[in-house]
Amino acid sequence: MTRIVVGQTTFRDIVMDYNPIFRVTRKLPGGTYEAVSEDEEVCGYAGVARRYSASEIKNRIAHEELWSGIASQRDDFWANRTVGEVLHYCNGHNDFVRGVIVLIDGQFKLKPTALVGNWSAHDLPSRRPNGDIYYPYHADKVVNGGDDAAWQCSDGCVYESPTRSSSYANGLDPRTLHPIDLTVPGMTADEQEQSARERLLLEISGIINNRHESNMPPGIALVAIGKIVERYKAS
Repeated sequence: MTRIVVGQTTFRDIVMDYNPIFRVTRKLPGGTYEAVSEDEEVCGYAGVARRYSASEIKNRIAHEELWSGIASQRDDFWANRTVGEVLHYCNGHNDFVRGVIVLIDGQFKLKPTALVGNWSAHDLPSRRPNGDIYYPYHADKVVNGGDDAAWQCSDGCVYESPTRSSSYANGLDPRTLHPIDLTVPGMTADEQEQSARERLLLEISGIINNRHESNMPPGIALVAIGKIVERYKAS
Protein backbone atom coordinates (compact mmCIF):
# COMPACT_ATOMS: atom_id res chain seq x y z
CA MET A 1 0.00 0.00 0.00
CA THR A 2 1.32 3.45 -0.94
CA ARG A 3 2.28 5.56 2.08
CA ILE A 4 2.11 9.31 1.74
CA VAL A 5 5.08 11.07 3.33
CA VAL A 6 5.13 14.84 3.59
CA GLY A 7 8.18 16.25 1.86
CA GLN A 8 8.95 12.99 0.04
CA THR A 9 5.93 11.73 -1.87
CA THR A 10 5.76 12.96 -5.47
CA PHE A 11 3.31 12.31 -8.28
CA ARG A 12 2.22 13.75 -11.60
CA ASP A 13 -1.04 15.48 -12.44
CA ILE A 14 -2.56 17.01 -15.57
CA VAL A 15 -2.26 20.78 -15.89
CA MET A 16 -3.52 22.16 -19.19
CA ASP A 17 -1.49 20.21 -21.78
CA TYR A 18 1.25 19.27 -19.32
CA ASN A 19 1.93 16.55 -16.76
CA PRO A 20 4.08 18.27 -14.09
CA ILE A 21 5.50 16.74 -10.91
CA PHE A 22 3.89 17.64 -7.59
CA ARG A 23 5.46 17.13 -4.16
CA VAL A 24 3.37 16.71 -1.00
CA THR A 25 4.33 19.60 1.27
CA ARG A 26 1.95 19.33 4.22
CA LYS A 27 -1.03 17.52 5.63
CA LEU A 28 -4.25 19.52 5.93
CA PRO A 29 -7.30 19.05 8.10
CA GLY A 30 -9.80 16.45 6.96
CA GLY A 31 -7.24 13.96 5.70
CA THR A 32 -6.25 16.04 2.68
CA TYR A 33 -2.80 17.17 1.57
CA GLU A 34 -1.21 20.17 -0.04
CA ALA A 35 1.08 19.46 -2.99
CA VAL A 36 3.22 21.98 -4.86
CA SER A 37 4.27 21.81 -8.51
CA GLU A 38 8.04 21.50 -8.98
CA ASP A 39 8.10 21.31 -12.76
CA GLU A 40 9.85 24.34 -14.27
CA GLU A 41 8.83 23.27 -17.78
CA VAL A 42 5.26 24.42 -17.16
CA CYS A 43 5.51 28.14 -17.75
CA GLY A 44 4.05 30.06 -14.83
CA TYR A 45 2.95 26.97 -12.91
CA ALA A 46 6.01 26.02 -10.83
CA GLY A 47 5.36 26.60 -7.14
CA VAL A 48 1.58 26.55 -7.45
CA ALA A 49 -0.15 24.53 -4.71
CA ARG A 50 -3.13 22.19 -5.06
CA ARG A 51 -5.20 20.30 -2.55
CA TYR A 52 -5.61 16.51 -2.88
CA SER A 53 -7.26 13.74 -0.92
CA ALA A 54 -5.18 10.71 0.01
CA SER A 55 -7.04 8.54 -2.51
CA GLU A 56 -6.41 11.05 -5.31
CA ILE A 57 -2.67 11.03 -4.63
CA LYS A 58 -2.52 7.23 -4.43
CA ASN A 59 -4.51 6.84 -7.65
CA ARG A 60 -2.13 9.16 -9.50
CA ILE A 61 0.90 7.28 -8.19
CA ALA A 62 -0.63 3.93 -9.23
CA HIS A 63 -1.41 5.30 -12.67
CA GLU A 64 2.17 6.49 -13.13
CA GLU A 65 3.57 3.14 -11.96
CA LEU A 66 1.31 1.32 -14.43
CA TRP A 67 2.58 3.34 -17.40
CA SER A 68 6.16 3.13 -16.18
CA GLY A 69 5.85 -0.67 -16.13
CA ILE A 70 4.40 -0.72 -19.62
CA ALA A 71 7.25 1.46 -20.92
CA SER A 72 9.84 -0.80 -19.26
CA GLN A 73 8.22 -3.89 -20.78
CA ARG A 74 8.29 -2.27 -24.22
CA ASP A 75 11.95 -1.27 -23.84
CA ASP A 76 12.90 -4.80 -22.77
CA PHE A 77 11.15 -6.27 -25.81
CA TRP A 78 13.04 -4.12 -28.29
CA ALA A 79 16.39 -4.49 -26.51
CA ASN A 80 16.24 -8.25 -27.04
CA ARG A 81 15.71 -8.32 -30.79
CA THR A 82 18.07 -9.72 -33.44
CA VAL A 83 19.02 -8.13 -36.77
CA GLY A 84 17.21 -9.94 -39.57
CA GLU A 85 14.42 -11.23 -37.33
CA VAL A 86 10.98 -11.10 -39.01
CA LEU A 87 8.06 -9.77 -36.98
CA HIS A 88 4.47 -8.75 -37.70
CA TYR A 89 2.81 -5.55 -36.49
CA CYS A 90 -0.97 -5.84 -36.13
CA ASN A 91 -2.92 -2.85 -37.38
CA GLY A 92 -6.21 -4.42 -36.30
CA HIS A 93 -8.85 -6.45 -38.15
CA ASN A 94 -6.27 -9.03 -39.32
CA ASP A 95 -4.23 -6.35 -41.09
CA PHE A 96 -0.51 -6.98 -40.55
CA VAL A 97 2.71 -5.22 -41.51
CA ARG A 98 5.55 -7.68 -41.99
CA GLY A 99 8.94 -6.26 -41.15
CA VAL A 100 12.56 -7.15 -40.54
CA ILE A 101 14.61 -6.03 -37.56
CA VAL A 102 17.35 -3.54 -38.41
CA LEU A 103 19.84 -1.70 -36.19
CA ILE A 104 19.68 2.07 -36.59
CA ASP A 105 21.62 4.47 -34.36
CA GLY A 106 22.11 1.72 -31.80
CA GLN A 107 18.42 0.80 -31.61
CA PHE A 108 16.60 -2.24 -32.94
CA LYS A 109 13.66 -1.20 -35.10
CA LEU A 110 11.11 -2.87 -37.36
CA LYS A 111 11.53 -1.99 -41.04
CA PRO A 112 8.31 -2.64 -43.04
CA THR A 113 8.77 -5.05 -45.94
CA ALA A 114 5.24 -6.23 -46.83
CA LEU A 115 1.55 -6.06 -46.03
CA VAL A 116 -0.18 -9.37 -45.27
CA GLY A 117 -3.69 -10.24 -44.18
CA ASN A 118 -7.09 -8.71 -44.92
CA TRP A 119 -6.22 -5.14 -45.87
CA SER A 120 -9.08 -3.19 -47.46
CA ALA A 121 -8.79 -1.79 -50.96
CA HIS A 122 -8.58 1.78 -49.61
CA ASP A 123 -5.43 0.77 -47.69
CA LEU A 124 -3.67 -0.38 -50.85
CA PRO A 125 -1.99 1.65 -53.62
CA SER A 126 -4.27 3.01 -56.34
CA ARG A 127 -4.06 5.35 -59.30
CA ARG A 128 -5.66 8.76 -59.10
CA PRO A 129 -7.58 10.28 -62.03
CA ASN A 130 -4.58 12.43 -62.97
CA GLY A 131 -2.40 9.33 -63.32
CA ASP A 132 -0.44 9.70 -60.08
CA ILE A 133 -0.15 6.68 -57.82
CA TYR A 134 -1.45 7.13 -54.28
CA TYR A 135 0.18 5.11 -51.50
CA PRO A 136 -1.80 4.96 -48.22
CA TYR A 137 0.21 5.22 -45.00
CA HIS A 138 1.37 1.64 -44.40
CA ALA A 139 1.71 0.79 -48.09
CA ASP A 140 3.89 3.88 -48.53
CA LYS A 141 6.13 2.75 -45.66
CA VAL A 142 6.65 -0.60 -47.38
CA VAL A 143 7.21 0.69 -50.92
CA ASN A 144 8.96 4.00 -50.34
CA GLY A 145 9.95 4.15 -46.66
CA GLY A 146 13.31 2.39 -46.51
CA ASP A 147 15.19 2.72 -43.22
CA ASP A 148 13.35 5.97 -42.48
CA ALA A 149 10.15 3.94 -42.04
CA ALA A 150 11.63 1.71 -39.34
CA TRP A 151 10.05 2.20 -35.92
CA GLN A 152 9.41 0.70 -32.51
CA CYS A 153 5.74 -0.02 -32.00
CA SER A 154 4.13 -1.24 -28.79
CA ASP A 155 5.20 -4.81 -28.00
CA GLY A 156 1.53 -5.65 -27.44
CA CYS A 157 0.90 -4.99 -31.14
CA VAL A 158 3.53 -7.47 -32.33
CA TYR A 159 2.18 -10.92 -33.19
CA GLU A 160 5.36 -12.71 -32.09
CA SER A 161 5.49 -10.91 -28.73
CA PRO A 162 4.56 -12.86 -25.57
CA THR A 163 2.61 -9.78 -24.47
CA ARG A 164 0.53 -9.53 -27.64
CA SER A 165 -3.18 -8.85 -27.26
CA SER A 166 -5.32 -11.93 -26.61
CA SER A 167 -7.65 -10.70 -29.36
CA TYR A 168 -5.16 -12.04 -31.93
CA ALA A 169 -5.71 -15.61 -30.75
CA ASN A 170 -8.70 -16.25 -33.02
CA GLY A 171 -7.39 -14.34 -36.00
CA LEU A 172 -5.00 -15.07 -38.84
CA ASP A 173 -1.43 -16.21 -38.31
CA PRO A 174 0.51 -13.61 -40.35
CA ARG A 175 3.60 -15.82 -40.48
CA THR A 176 1.81 -18.15 -42.90
CA LEU A 177 0.48 -15.47 -45.25
CA HIS A 178 1.83 -14.37 -48.63
CA PRO A 179 2.68 -10.69 -49.20
CA ILE A 180 0.05 -8.55 -50.91
CA ASP A 181 1.10 -7.28 -54.33
CA LEU A 182 1.46 -3.50 -53.98
CA THR A 183 2.21 -2.76 -57.63
CA VAL A 184 -0.29 -0.68 -59.60
CA PRO A 185 -1.04 -1.71 -63.22
CA GLY A 186 0.04 0.64 -65.98
CA MET A 187 -2.54 2.81 -67.73
CA THR A 188 -4.31 1.92 -70.95
CA ALA A 189 -4.21 4.39 -73.86
CA ASP A 190 -7.67 5.66 -72.92
CA GLU A 191 -6.65 6.09 -69.27
CA GLN A 192 -3.55 8.03 -70.31
CA GLU A 193 -5.73 10.37 -72.36
CA GLN A 194 -8.15 10.90 -69.50
CA SER A 195 -5.34 11.50 -67.00
CA ALA A 196 -3.83 14.15 -69.31
CA ARG A 197 -7.18 15.97 -69.28
CA GLU A 198 -7.37 15.70 -65.51
CA ARG A 199 -3.92 17.29 -65.19
CA LEU A 200 -5.00 20.21 -67.35
CA LEU A 201 -8.08 20.68 -65.18
CA LEU A 202 -5.87 20.65 -62.10
CA GLU A 203 -3.75 23.42 -63.64
CA ILE A 204 -6.87 25.50 -64.23
CA SER A 205 -8.11 24.80 -60.72
CA GLY A 206 -4.75 25.85 -59.31
CA ILE A 207 -4.92 29.20 -61.11
CA ILE A 208 -8.45 29.87 -59.87
CA ASN A 209 -7.80 28.79 -56.28
CA ASN A 210 -4.47 30.59 -55.88
CA ARG A 211 -5.29 33.76 -57.82
CA HIS A 212 -6.14 35.86 -54.77
CA GLU A 213 -3.07 34.75 -52.81
CA SER A 214 -0.78 35.66 -55.69
CA ASN A 215 -2.70 38.89 -56.47
CA MET A 216 -3.16 37.80 -60.07
CA PRO A 217 -5.45 40.16 -61.98
CA PRO A 218 -8.53 38.50 -63.56
CA GLY A 219 -7.36 39.24 -67.09
CA ILE A 220 -4.00 37.54 -66.59
CA ALA A 221 -5.73 34.55 -64.97
CA LEU A 222 -8.08 34.20 -67.94
CA VAL A 223 -5.18 34.40 -70.39
CA ALA A 224 -3.34 31.66 -68.49
CA ILE A 225 -6.46 29.48 -68.50
CA GLY A 226 -6.95 30.18 -72.20
CA LYS A 227 -3.43 28.92 -72.94
CA ILE A 228 -4.18 25.68 -71.09
CA VAL A 229 -7.38 25.24 -73.12
CA GLU A 230 -5.43 25.82 -76.33
CA ARG A 231 -2.93 23.13 -75.29
CA TYR A 232 -5.83 20.73 -74.87
CA LYS A 233 -7.26 21.55 -78.28
CA ALA A 234 -3.85 21.06 -79.89
CA SER A 235 -3.28 17.68 -78.25
